Amino acid sequence: MPDTPGLRQRLRKLAAEKSYLQLLIRLMSRVPASPGLDNVVAALLQGVVEVIGGTGTALYYRIGGEYALQELSGRRARMREVDDADVRTAFESGAPVERVHDAARTLMESSEFPHAYTWVHPLTVGPDVVAVLRIEDLHVGMAEFQGDLSAFFNHAALVLRNGIVEEQVRERTVELEHAKERYRAFFDHSPDGIVLIDPGTARILEFNDQACRQLGYSREEFARLTVMDVQANESAEQTRDTIRRVMERGVEDFETLQRTRDGQFRNVHVTAQYVRVGPLAHYQCVWRDVTERRRQEEAHRQLLAQNQALYEAIPDLIFLLRRDGRFVAVHAPDPGLLYAPKEDFIGRGVAEVLPPPVSTRLKKAFADALDSRLAQEITYLLPVDGVERSYEARIVPCGTDEVVAMVRDITARQVAEHERRSLEAQLQHLQRMESVGRLAGGIAHDMNNVLAAIMAVGAVLEDRGGETGRDADLILQACRRGRDLIQGLMEFSRKAVEGVALLDLNELVRQESELLASTTLQRIAVRTELAPDLPKLLGSASALSTALMNLCVNALDAMPGGGTLVLSTARRGERHVELAVEDTGHGMPPEVLARAMEPFFTTKPVGKGTGLGLSRVFGAVQAHGGSVEIQSKPGLGTRVLITLPVVLGDRPLAPRAATTRPRAGQAFRLLMVDDDPLVRETWPALLEAMGHQVAVATSGFEALGMLEHGGDWDVVLLDQNMPGLDGVETLARLRQQRPDLPVILATGFLDATARERLRGLTRVCVLAKPLSAEEFQQALAAVTSTPA
Repeated sequence: MPDTPGLRQRLRKLAAEKSYLQLLIRLMSRVPASPGLDNVVAALLQGVVEVIGGTGTALYYRIGGEYALQELSGRRARMREVDDADVRTAFESGAPVERVHDAARTLMESSEFPHAYTWVHPLTVGPDVVAVLRIEDLHVGMAEFQGDLSAFFNHAALVLRNGIVEEQVRERTVELEHAKERYRAFFDHSPDGIVLIDPGTARILEFNDQACRQLGYSREEFARLTVMDVQANESAEQTRDTIRRVMERGVEDFETLQRTRDGQFRNVHVTAQYVRVGPLAHYQCVWRDVTERRRQEEAHRQLLAQNQALYEAIPDLIFLLRRDGRFVAVHAPDPGLLYAPKEDFIGRGVAEVLPPPVSTRLKKAFADALDSRLAQEITYLLPVDGVERSYEARIVPCGTDEVVAMVRDITARQVAEHERRSLEAQLQHLQRMESVGRLAGGIAHDMNNVLAAIMAVGAVLEDRGGETGRDADLILQACRRGRDLIQGLMEFSRKAVEGVALLDLNELVRQESELLASTTLQRIAVRTELAPDLPKLLGSASALSTALMNLCVNALDAMPGGGTLVLSTARRGERHVELAVEDTGHGMPPEVLARAMEPFFTTKPVGKGTGLGLSRVFGAVQAHGGSVEIQSKPGLGTRVLITLPVVLGDRPLAPRAATTRPRAGQAFRLLMVDDDPLVRETWPALLEAMGHQVAVATSGFEALGMLEHGGDWDVVLLDQNMPGLDGVETLARLRQQRPDLPVILATGFLDATARERLRGLTRVCVLAKPLSAEEFQQALAAVTSTPA
């Protein structure tokens, strides 16, 4: 290595002329009055350059675990790691490193190369490496000057360490100031109230504006408060216990109720903690007003409770399902409506629980609801506990991948709907029957008058005897047959029946069955099933017997090849009894069954039936306040069920017509009141032929007027169906003038209201039109022989 005596001599001369302490003082005098670390480092580097020489001088030191590089120019760079291996070695070992540049080694062997060395020297304070000095491009190696410069480097390390410590203190002070500013900003501008409290007196020492705003105080007012002044749900002792507990534990969260300046109450969440400010311990609280949150939570809780109540009140089945048909939740107020146990649904797919036809339709409805965002409705059948039940499902989208299916068991509704339609059909049928009945009643009334006129003329002609008498007898026979036909129409039109009495339905059925058993030979088996101790009926034995006979005749006609006829009775509750007529015949198709009780409707050949059989049954039962139901299917026979009301107590019966005949030669003054001109023209001749004196009135008003103007009659023959005043109304007014006046009331029918008005009246006889001469004579004898 070439020698450089000039440098060595310079260092020795400098050391001899001045002490190293003087050199260091000279170097450090360049540092400003308030030196920072950068200034200290720059001064040291400048001193090294001036004393030692060289270029590329740099100093590496550590602050906060990182290496810092200070170059001669004063530029400072933070480094994540030191790439120079020699610098790292000096830091780790604390020993200097001297290196010759590899590129210059060959040149140095042949000639002097003045800038070939790099010297890396650690600056240490005790065992600690404070920094590493790196000097490049030295003229000579520095190892031989190590001893001469060691004192300088030791003092330089000491100065540098002090500078580093000063820099750290300064940075820490700046950080503390920043932290203080940040805390103050947080304290002053926090959305929550923050208070600092003396734990001994509970006085509020420090607070922010938000604490004042939350409770409605000014800063001056708030500064005079204690914690107890704002607590609303704690006593002073409880508040002190809370403070003591927090001071012991260090921190606590709780909710409390605070009172504002104007007396309102606020819900507050408190985060309380023990803090130390200097030598003093304080109780710090962060107050967060959660009143609105609590109100919203309470409203949300109430809404959830209401929704839960509504959810529980819904009687339908409710399912929450995913798009793929997997069940998420099930609501089943009645588990008996489920196709499978509730636990079988959760987590399983609809195809795993329900049969394929239903599950396929449901999965399609789920997809349609989610894709269209519209509710879907389907109905389906499922067997539950061996019974096929009907379900109606309404499927609505819930989010993007789930649906809610509300399923209602509509089995009962469908049954009720079927019954409703059946009742509507029955009502329509009854309305049609009522219309036909009114038509039949009107026809019967007019026919009664026609037959009455014919019978009156026939009776007059019959008295002449001879061929005329025989012809008149034929006329009267035809009229009697016509009267029977008219009677059937009257019964069908739901008019009252004659001959009302207490009846034993079982006895009536026994008589009919005996008659049938003796007349049906061996081709029909007649069986009775009679319920014991049936209550009595109030009705007409002849009308009910005729109705039963018509049903039996129809049943026999339905079994031309033989069969079984069953007549049965039964109780139906406390107020009704039932009579059933059941055959094993060919039955009726629906279209025939719908018209079976219409008058004049028949499926028999011409001349074999009038079509009034079932009509008369219907009319007779209706007249007794009962109902008729026909059940029939082709090939399965027919069952007719008659329901009749029973007698609940003793009821007086309508007066019966007397059977006495008038005395021979006895004549009366008669007033005949009838609105039909044909009757008025024929009956007076018959009555006069009987020896009576006859006056005629065309209405009730005319009859009353004749009586007021001095008319004096022994008996009044009064028609019931007249415009204006009917027969019963005319009778009431006649009795006001002549209380003992005998009256024969002729009518095609007499409704319940008219019968009630006649109840209790004496010397009144009711005859069914058209009446014969014999019937008139018997009624005349009855009303004239009865005491007034």
